[in-house]
Amino acid sequence: MSKTILITRPNHEEKLNFLFFWTQEVVDLANKKKFGVLDLKAGKSTKKIFDSYIKKEQPFTCVF
Repeated sequence: MSKTILITRPNHEEKLNFLFFWTQEVVDLANKKKFGVLDLKAGKSTKKIFDSYIKKEQPFTCVF
């Protein structure tokens, strides 16, 4: 089983900024625990990129 997680962290709207910054703690903890982290932050949070990461990397969990 993959030890990779995928996290979407959009911050293109002011009301989403808190999610972007809050999930940094999740990214830091995952890195500390030696998980691979696919961090779809800012402009990378698109359906096309998300779908390609799911198909190629097959993460064991996703955080939206």
